[in-house]
Amino acid sequence: MIMPLAHADFLRESDMLKRGCLDNALLLVPVLGVVWMYLVFFPGIKTPDSLHQLLQANLNEYVDWHPPLMAWLWGKLNHIFPETSGIMWLHIFLLWTALIAYARLIPDRRSALIYLFGFMPMVVGLTGIVWKDITTTYMLLWCLVFFLLPRTRWYVAAFLVCVWLAVALRYNTLFSALPIVFFYFLGLFQEHHRSRSILFAVTTTVAVMAAVFLSARAFTYDFIKAKESYPQIVILVDDLSYFSLQEQRSLVPGVDYSAVEHSARQWTYDNFFRLKLPNTKEYYDEVKAAWEDAVLADPARYLKFRLSVFVRFLGISLDPPFATDAPSIDYGLQLYHVRDEPNAWKESTGQYIIYVADRLPFLFAGYFWLAFDALLFLFLLFYRNIAYRHVLLALGASGTLNAMSYLLVANSNFYRYIYWTVLAGLLALFFIYFGWRSRTKD
Repeated sequence: MIMPLAHADFLRESDMLKRGCLDNALLLVPVLGVVWMYLVFFPGIKTPDSLHQLLQANLNEYVDWHPPLMAWLWGKLNHIFPETSGIMWLHIFLLWTALIAYARLIPDRRSALIYLFGFMPMVVGLTGIVWKDITTTYMLLWCLVFFLLPRTRWYVAAFLVCVWLAVALRYNTLFSALPIVFFYFLGLFQEHHRSRSILFAVTTTVAVMAAVFLSARAFTYDFIKAKESYPQIVILVDDLSYFSLQEQRSLVPGVDYSAVEHSARQWTYDNFFRLKLPNTKEYYDEVKAAWEDAVLADPARYLKFRLSVFVRFLGISLDPPFATDAPSIDYGLQLYHVRDEPNAWKESTGQYIIYVADRLPFLFAGYFWLAFDALLFLFLLFYRNIAYRHVLLALGASGTLNAMSYLLVANSNFYRYIYWTVLAGLLALFFIYFGWRSRTKD
């Protein structure tokens, strides 16, 4: 009996050694991914929003038009990385270290297949663009890593730091983070066999999200002293512009109808005249009062308009005021992959993404991934016999809420707004595959 047991132990140790050597060899894949993204994106693609935040980072003076945490981080990282490339390197680091963590923590011989995630056209196109939407998405990607780790004190603390960063980087991530926090703590309480674990998870989630929200505001207004700039006025002016066109008179305070009519688009995107409006609390209050009067005067008109904008935001063309012959899915490719100085890597990457997008456009569409995430969540509410159930529930609910958080505030169908919805669904597909493999092995 001794020899067979010893032999079995030897084989087990040999298998573990082989797995470790293979894992180390496969690290070449993310290394290649990092090099590829460096060649495509360095020093990071910057849009006007990005440049506005870079100016704040350089001056160390902040406004809250965009959550200023990214500008603050950018300023710190630019002391380390050259040519304002700090955020680009942060994105690449967060993406590939998260994928390495998944590959190491998923107990499957084929777990390295998760590296394919980083090469998917839906993922790679935005990695090197300096936007808070991308940074937030990769922080949420890291939040899910902690579902695979023991829920010890230090890991819980690290999880909460990732949640805080994700929410502080983008305002509406509060909705996306809710189910992630809930299912993380639900797993924690169930591990300790607590009765009423759902109740404990709900109360903990409420407390955590309240603390995250309040501390993020304290960081913005008390620590780095950001100036308030009333970004909500963007959506209010979009709504008032539409109502003005319907009534053929200006409802926007201080703007005559000819200016509204001239600048209005066939769909809400950016009414350029609003960029010249006074950025004061007094004017914001005036616009808000006009908006409230217009909405209360005809709530059905407001809801119909907002629903129409949201449906287009998801990638579906509608009748006027939307152009039915215009592409309704914004890949952002023509703008982003050729921005700055073009090179062969950037051109070939753009061609790769466009090739897939032209043939499988639904992979870049909000409606497809919103439907997938929502159906996955609803299915798993009733189906329990599946591996990684809490991970999948968190991904499904989080991706759904990310898209739905734009229901009343969507103003364009930029792909970056649904980036987390897409990546949550894509990551869920990998976990479904690994869960299926674990069941077939059993």
